Amino acid sequence: MTKAILAVDLGTSRLRAGLFDRFGTCLAVSAFEYPIISNAPGAAEQDPEKWLEGLGRTVQDVLGRHPVSQIEGMAFSGQMHGTVLVDQSGAPLCPAIIWCDQRGGEAVQWIREEIGSERYDLITGNPLASGFQAATLAWIRTQNPELLQKAEQVFLPKDFLIHCLTGDNVTEPTDAVSTGLLDLNLPGGHSPHWSEELIGLLGMRRDQFPSLRPSLLPQNLKMAHESSRRFGLPEGLPILAFGGDAVLGATFTLGDRGANQAAALISSGGQLLVARDQAYPAPDQGIHLLPQMQPGKWFSMAAFLSAGLSLEWWRQEIESFTGRPMEMEYLLDAAGKVPPGSEGLCFVPHIAGERTPLLDPDAQGSFWGIHRTHTLGHFARAILEGVSMSFRQGLEILETTGGPIKSLLIGGGGSKSPLWCQIFADVTQREVGVLQDLSETSLIGAALAAAQGIGWDCSSWHPKQTGNYQPNQDHSSVLSRNYAQFKEMPLILRQMRQK
Repeated sequence: MTKAILAVDLGTSRLRAGLFDRFGTCLAVSAFEYPIISNAPGAAEQDPEKWLEGLGRTVQDVLGRHPVSQIEGMAFSGQMHGTVLVDQSGAPLCPAIIWCDQRGGEAVQWIREEIGSERYDLITGNPLASGFQAATLAWIRTQNPELLQKAEQVFLPKDFLIHCLTGDNVTEPTDAVSTGLLDLNLPGGHSPHWSEELIGLLGMRRDQFPSLRPSLLPQNLKMAHESSRRFGLPEGLPILAFGGDAVLGATFTLGDRGANQAAALISSGGQLLVARDQAYPAPDQGIHLLPQMQPGKWFSMAAFLSAGLSLEWWRQEIESFTGRPMEMEYLLDAAGKVPPGSEGLCFVPHIAGERTPLLDPDAQGSFWGIHRTHTLGHFARAILEGVSMSFRQGLEILETTGGPIKSLLIGGGGSKSPLWCQIFADVTQREVGVLQDLSETSLIGAALAAAQGIGWDCSSWHPKQTGNYQPNQDHSSVLSRNYAQFKEMPLILRQMRQK
C-alpha cells in the first residue's frame, strides 16, 4: 500500500482519472467517453452530467484496481475555453458549450468592434475566437439573453466539476485566461483579475464569475461531505492543483528545462509552446499568452487546428473512395519514397480554419502545383511538409515577438514517425529532439503539479529525450522554396473566397 495523488483530466472526448505514486508511476488509469453534441450548424455542446458520471465511474475504477494507503489529494486538468451556466442550486441551465463551437464568429467581431481591438488586446494579451467563453456568452446574449440573467455562476468545464465536489465557486489563472475575459495586467502580468469592462460589455455582473485562486495549493478547497459520499472519497480531501490542459501538458513536457525552450506537439491539432520568463503578448498574430502554474512564468503558444487531422482526413477519404482499408503505415511508406519538396506539390493544412497566424475560422486548405506524375505518396508527403511549415511559421512568429528559442522538442502522435521527424527538422531548419512516446500528458501534468506542490521529489517524472534529428541542408533548400509559396497561399485563398 502506498501514498498517491488522484489526478483527473476532463478532455474533449473523454474524462480520465489516474493514481500516481511519488515516483511518477501511474498505478492505475481509467477513461470514460462522451460525445460532442451538434444539433445545429457549428454547434459543439456536451452534457455536464456525463462529466460527473465519468468522474464517479473512473475514480471508483482506479481505486478498485489499485487500493492505496492514503490519497494525498486531487489534481484537475481540463479542456479550456468552454462555458457552463448553472442556477442557484448549481444545476446546469443548458448543455455546456465547449471550445470547438463555431457559432460565435459574429460575436467575436462584435466584441472587438465595441471595445476596440487594441483595447481588447491590451486587456487580455490574447486572441479571441469562437468557442472562447467571452464569444459564447456574447452569442447567448443575442440568442437567449434571459439565460444569462438566470445564471448564478459561469464556470469553465473543470471548475464546474470542482464546484460539484467542494461547493466552492473558484477558478485559477491558467484556465481563466482562456475565457477571453481575464485582465492579465500587462505588461508585468502580475495579479491577473477579471475585466469588469469586458464583463460589463456582455451585460453581466462580476459576481457571476468564480473567484480566482492560486493554481497550486489553493487554500481550503476540499471535498464536501455530500460529494464524499457520492464519489467514495474522504471528506476534506484537498484539491492540490488545478489548471488548463495545455498549460499542464506543457509543464510536464518541458519540465525544468528553463526559459526559451520549445515543444511542438502533433496530435489531431498542433501546439507549439515556448517557456518564457516574462510575458510577450502577440494576439494579433494568433499567439496565446498563458500563465504557468508558477506565478511570473509564462507559455507563449501557437495553435494549429489541423495537424495530424490533415493526414487522417486524407487517409479516410482514400479509404472511403476505394472501399478498402488504407493503413496509415502505407501512406507514410509511400510518402517516404517521394523526394523532399514533393516535386513541386504543396499543401496548406487549413481544412478546419486556422488559429495561428490567421485567426480565421473560415480559412481553407489547398493543394497546388499538381502534375499528372504525382502519386498518392506525393500528396501524403505534401501534407507532412505543409503541417511542418505551419510550425515553422509559428516558430518564426514566436522568435520575432519573444526572442530566440534555444531548443526544440517534438512529441505527440506525429513524433512516432521517423519520416515526419526528419521532415520537421528539414522544414524548420533546426535540430529536433524527440520525446519518448507521450500519452496522458495533461493528466500526468496535473499530478506532477500537485506532487511539486506538496514537496515530492519529481526529478524522475518528466519525459526522456529518445533521439534527435539534424536538418539536411539540401532538403531544407528545396523546402524553403515551397515555404515561400506556403506563406502567400492563405491570402490568395482568402481573396478568392471574398470575391
